[in-house]
Amino acid sequence: MESLTCDLFAPGMTPLHRAGLGGLVSTLRWIEKSLPDEERPPGRWTIDERSVTLSWEEAGAKPFFDRLFNCAFQIQEGLIYLPGQYGELSLPLEVRAALHEGLLLSFYDHGPTSRGSETAIESTYEIDDKPVSYRYLPLSWYKHQNTQGRGKGKDGSALIVDSLTEPIGLTSALFPGAIQRHAAHSASQVTQSAELVLPLLFAPVGTMALKAGGKKVNDRGTRRFKPGAALLIPDLNTLLEVEYFLPTIIPRNARDCQISNVADAALQAELRLRSRNLLDLETLSALRCVWCCPNDWNSRLQPPSAVTEVSVDATDIALDQFEIAMAVLAPPSPRQTKKGEYFWPKSYARPFIAENLALGRPWSRPAISLSLSLTLPPFYLIRQVFETASTYNDRRNSLGPPRRRSNRPGCT
Repeated sequence: MESLTCDLFAPGMTPLHRAGLGGLVSTLRWIEKSLPDEERPPGRWTIDERSVTLSWEEAGAKPFFDRLFNCAFQIQEGLIYLPGQYGELSLPLEVRAALHEGLLLSFYDHGPTSRGSETAIESTYEIDDKPVSYRYLPLSWYKHQNTQGRGKGKDGSALIVDSLTEPIGLTSALFPGAIQRHAAHSASQVTQSAELVLPLLFAPVGTMALKAGGKKVNDRGTRRFKPGAALLIPDLNTLLEVEYFLPTIIPRNARDCQISNVADAALQAELRLRSRNLLDLETLSALRCVWCCPNDWNSRLQPPSAVTEVSVDATDIALDQFEIAMAVLAPPSPRQTKKGEYFWPKSYARPFIAENLALGRPWSRPAISLSLSLTLPPFYLIRQVFETASTYNDRRNSLGPPRRRSNRPGCT
């Protein structure tokens, strides 16, 4: 028998690696619960609090990993389908379409990493008893699948099999932002061995990405608006409850998929975890949310542009304040343009409140930019709502100000 062990705290394991290892564990747990023996990968695995060990027959690595990746990375109705991330959830199509779009704006931002039809599929869902139409581009394959020769490079199964014999170079499909400086500088590419590559291959399962914001960038001489994505990366301390943890942070409806910025995404995830009593330092040390958005130097890729980190504290009064802001400033029903397309109106206040709370500042601190602050609704109206909810926060008043949080550049 041959084997591979991945440890949560081995040298070289970043928060993205640890999240990916959680995605691998959640996928293996789904296989154990959902698939009969004849449909499982031909091998064995053991999982403990901080590590995973995979075992297979000698010279049987390829069939083992081929089957594992076929189970983990699927396509249903033209959308990326990750059963290890969803657990027992039955997500509506519009939520899966939002998660699908988030992955295309983060891990699969480069054309050769995924391909599909050029014709969008139109579907509808109901919000507040009103039908809303939306479109998504269906895929025929994406990088982590067994692509059978389609696209450039190798699929996930081939990459991990190759890494068993020698380290392989990282690409943005494995680690967003990890790109070679230039073809003439091959030494600038980061290489890693199998025990680090396998967790990265499962990072799309262990993280969550949703469309969030955007900016105008130089696209072949023209300033064009390009959307960004909020990539949520849980920094795990244990692997014991990860199969319950990951489905909890997934939005349940289209309204919950509307993210204003990275702080908004991170605090929403904390609220979902707290509602299930899973916001615990024994399980999670922090939540990082990375903003992937194009830049002028390359408008075709989505490199990490900013990151917000929130510490884990279920008793933090900032979470109570954000929960109130979520209720008061929830996105209204989608509106229709003259062309018949639907869009979600955005709150100008909620992203500033979320950023203030994530940074440990008073929630009502004014916007720095005068031009932006002029567009905000009167803060005294929002303040009234917070003050009327004072009884909601009385149980937290003795805790003092929230712990300071950090906002620093970089992915990890």
